[in-house]
Amino acid sequence: MKKIFMICSLSLLFAITSCGDAKPTGERLPDSEVSDEDIVDITPETSDEESVDEETSDETTEDVENDDPDTTPEYDDEDVENDDADTMPEYDDLDIELPECSASSETPCYDSSSGLIWSAISSKMTWENAVDYCLNYSESGLSGWHMPTIGKLRTLIKDCSGSVIGGSCGLVDSCVTIVCDDDCYSCDYYEDGRYSKFGDTGSLWSFSNVVIPGEVDGGIVWYVNFNSGGIYGHLLDDATTFVRCVR
Repeated sequence: MKKIFMICSLSLLFAITSCGDAKPTGERLPDSEVSDEDIVDITPETSDEESVDEETSDETTEDVENDDPDTTPEYDDEDVENDDADTMPEYDDLDIELPECSASSETPCYDSSSGLIWSAISSKMTWENAVDYCLNYSESGLSGWHMPTIGKLRTLIKDCSGSVIGGSCGLVDSCVTIVCDDDCYSCDYYEDGRYSKFGDTGSLWSFSNVVIPGEVDGGIVWYVNFNSGGIYGHLLDDATTFVRCVR
């Protein structure tokens, strides 16, 4: 009987000891067993220093935007116009001194009343050849010449009230049709050069021309006859006369 009692007591003691050593599933370990170093925050808070950096970044971006115009400067219309003027210098920018245009002056010469520089007179040539001649012309080292329009050519007429520049003749650079040639040949005929600043006799081509629909030759070109001080039109064909180039 005592032996049975002892066996039962030992069995009960063994069962109690085994239950005390086990940890229940899902039980949280004491805080003391987890160190601060083991805690990882996956959503860190923004520090004051980071806020300052962000503000600084915005200022830096603004500075870069402001610096762009400095690194890539833009030119206004006035600068562009001045640059163009530098590539085509006026008389004041030339390194040579030019005489005032007159019947006795050498060329190239400067006409102070119009601000134009004129070349020597050419030999006779067709209108189309005259256009090319002036585009390729050079005198006294000066280039940039071209054939004068009727408006520029009229500045060489003198003592003929209808066709001088500002006179009643309707042919101007903005109107070169045949309906504009009223009062363009009102002076008497002389062969002494009295109607030309250069004392020219005969005719000079102008660049101004007008297309005539249906005309085989394409149209007419305008020229000045200094024997009469008049402005006339001629069919665009193989006719020849003189030209003075201008710049």
